[in-house]
Amino acid sequence: MNHERFERLLLGDTPLTSLEREELRRHLADCQACTALSGRWAHVESVLTSGLMLGPQPGFLGRWVAGDAAEASRRERRQAWSLFGVTSIAASSLAALLALVVWLGAGSLPAAFADVFQQGLRLWIWARLVGEVTRAITTSLPTLAAAAAALAVLGLFTAAGLLAALGSFSLIRFSFQGVRR
Repeated sequence: MNHERFERLLLGDTPLTSLEREELRRHLADCQACTALSGRWAHVESVLTSGLMLGPQPGFLGRWVAGDAAEASRRERRQAWSLFGVTSIAASSLAALLALVVWLGAGSLPAAFADVFQQGLRLWIWARLVGEVTRAITTSLPTLAAAAAALAVLGLFTAAGLLAALGSFSLIRFSFQGVRR
């Protein structure tokens, strides 16, 4: 005999219709296995609804907070090492590329290093000034729309500044070598 339908009726969480209740009652009168299941399930339901819930062991919250803090610390260390690795690889690649460019294109090594240092210093000063101007503008504007408009204009100025920086870099770089023909 297939008991699956009656087991679903016994263990289901939806209320039974009158026809299903009658069919289940007739089956339970004839089937020992389903009657035993019904008795065990009634016992489980009474235990679940009795409210005898056990609380966590003493010190659970402290252990959980400590474990969470330890996991956060491990995650931060992993991220720091990953960031260190990526930036180290990027810096090494940039240094190798810069050395290759200097080695292949520079007539004088000290002049090339002075040029690179001067451009880096200009870029650093320019970035600091842009940051200060952006902070000053956004804190002095009254609304979000005005701040967005000001930042859009500032973005255009930034693009123009980058183009000017690239132009000045080109002028300075080629001024040491003369005009190429």
